[in-house]
Amino acid sequence: MRKTKKKISSTKLTKLAVVVTVRQGWLRPDCLFRLFLVLKQLQYINVGKIIVVDSSNLAAHCLIMLTCFMKKNVTLSRLFIKVHTPGVVKNFGAKLALKEQKITHILFLDVDVLLSAGAVTRLEKAIEINEQFHWFPVQFLEVGNGLIAMRKACKNFPDQNLKPSSVYQTGYVTGIQMFSRSCWVGLNGYSEEFFGYGCEDIEMLHRATALYKNRPIFDEFSSYYEDHRTATLRDYKGFRRYYFNCKWNTPISHMPIHFYHPRKTSSTYLKLRNNNDIVLNSTMKLFDKNR
Repeated sequence: MRKTKKKISSTKLTKLAVVVTVRQGWLRPDCLFRLFLVLKQLQYINVGKIIVVDSSNLAAHCLIMLTCFMKKNVTLSRLFIKVHTPGVVKNFGAKLALKEQKITHILFLDVDVLLSAGAVTRLEKAIEINEQFHWFPVQFLEVGNGLIAMRKACKNFPDQNLKPSSVYQTGYVTGIQMFSRSCWVGLNGYSEEFFGYGCEDIEMLHRATALYKNRPIFDEFSSYYEDHRTATLRDYKGFRRYYFNCKWNTPISHMPIHFYHPRKTSSTYLKLRNNNDIVLNSTMKLFDKNR
């Protein structure tokens, strides 16, 4: 006889809304399956509300509707925008989440990320002490740990049995961010100046840590503003080094798991991302200057 999992009962997580943003493209249909697994895990750990914001075309939206159909506590909303603007999509999801008075905290979760058992424990504690802002370092898995590995991890949760050798790198500047209701209102949401993918989460981290985590204010010539991407911890520089120092002692078991998928390489994506990097640098400097 097949055993069925018992849902984790936690009154603490019933106060949490999770916002998952989706933009389904025909070149990456695995996004639908990842969404299915993310929703399955979130329902298993019994979060209070799940908001799925879909910015796909209408045909893809119909498929996502089927994925969300009859899922408990899931609200699906379509937000059509010609050029993907992550801040707009996330802010829209947060607006829907905060309509329910029982919600005290919002977590933004990527569609290719599963929470670890330790991360769930950390969420419970953060909500219990009413932590204003928290972000999670993330384990990025190697090639070969894609959709099949994600399905296996979801099935085995909370015992995901990941081998340490499967972790390609740990990211310390991430968009897996949680806000209290008052913190979110105080920050006035994500910046809507970034297009395509990337940078809105870094800009938010920059603001939120200054206002709620006692981050020092840096002058415009500080090496903090250097954006040096690397998979090797010892080579971290700039703000990535700073945020690594903030979270270096986070146990691996408390980090959500980012499953592998190929990164976008189209010229349009790279052009938007390069422009976002320029906007990010000036926006971060301006914020600290005005502090």
